Amino acid sequence: MLNKTIIALTLSLACLSANTLAKGQRPTPPSFSEMDTNGNGTVSLEEFSNTKLPPGLDASTAFGHIDSDGNGELSEQEVADFKPPRRAKK
Repeated sequence: MLNKTIIALTLSLACLSANTLAKGQRPTPPSFSEMDTNGNGTVSLEEFSNTKLPPGLDASTAFGHIDSDGNGELSEQEVADFKPPRRAKK
């Protein structure tokens, strides 16, 4: 009985996820204020490391790409200005 329940929940979640992707909706990135957990107006690598990133993306590498002035902190402007690279079409 428990196995049937787990299977049913798994299938339901899979369908919801598929519907979201089929509608063209993408997960939204966290806002700057959500990343700036200590509220000091900048995001450190430690704060950024607590952000959920897409699978296979290293927080340190992503942080380095966004930190355009290389000062070790992300400003709200740097986050707003950053445009992630587009994935290659298959």
